[in-house]
Amino acid sequence: MADLKLLRQQKMLYALIMREVMNRESIIKALKPNFFDRLNCMSLNRPVLIAISGESASGKTTFAKLIREQAARIQERRDNLILTTIKGDNYFNDISEGIKTYGSFDALLQTGYNPDAPSSFQLDLMRRDLGSLMNKETVMIPHYHVNGTGVSVPNAVEIKPAEVVIVEGMCSLYDDIHDIFDLKIYVDIDEQTQTERYLSRCKERNQAVEDAKEQLRIVTESAKTYIRPTKKYADIVINGSANLDSLKVFALNFLKTIQHVEEPAIVNINKVATDLVEYKSVSI
Repeated sequence: MADLKLLRQQKMLYALIMREVMNRESIIKALKPNFFDRLNCMSLNRPVLIAISGESASGKTTFAKLIREQAARIQERRDNLILTTIKGDNYFNDISEGIKTYGSFDALLQTGYNPDAPSSFQLDLMRRDLGSLMNKETVMIPHYHVNGTGVSVPNAVEIKPAEVVIVEGMCSLYDDIHDIFDLKIYVDIDEQTQTERYLSRCKERNQAVEDAKEQLRIVTESAKTYIRPTKKYADIVINGSANLDSLKVFALNFLKTIQHVEEPAIVNINKVATDLVEYKSVSI
């Protein structure tokens, strides 16, 4: 019975991806050639772990939010918790002592501290927590304060196991953690859209435009070293510049497919796999 349910799930995901990539305005930019082989390794006996990564202002948080919103709609008709989301930024190391020593976060940056570096995250703890969630155990994860204090409070946020667990954040595809995920999504963004989004947020941060431009320059340089190379681990690369309606539709269909709540489409699996790889496969 479990094998039949897994086959249904795989067929549905094949059909969803096929429909999406054949759309002229597809939000899917790339699909890894072994994507379908990875699906065959998925299990219905434990939570499905999904990573959503990308640069700052790429749209990864928006995409994760859309999935959460769609999950809330489906949850009304379900007894089991279907989705848990974790912000990867909560696994930042506590840097409060460094900020106190040097006077400010910006001053700490001048010493060589880079918040995008893998060493700035508690990736070992994230791996342990995800392992517990895979075993359907509730965990208490840290909470990182983004108010400039650099404080990380341990065991602060309760995370319950669900059928799907999403980690959203640039750290989710780093070398020490990416292999734990069943599906890995990278949200790509063009430079112009990224710049517009980043600068539009400076008012929310009470930041001068020129300061925001300088920070964006630093963030972009850091991304070249730490974030963009992780795209090679992604099973799917989606277009963060796509309009919200397209992202919303894909988010709903993606979640429904993972949750196998619809009847499967009739599809020739081998043909879909061949067509998709030929149509959308690129080096990522």
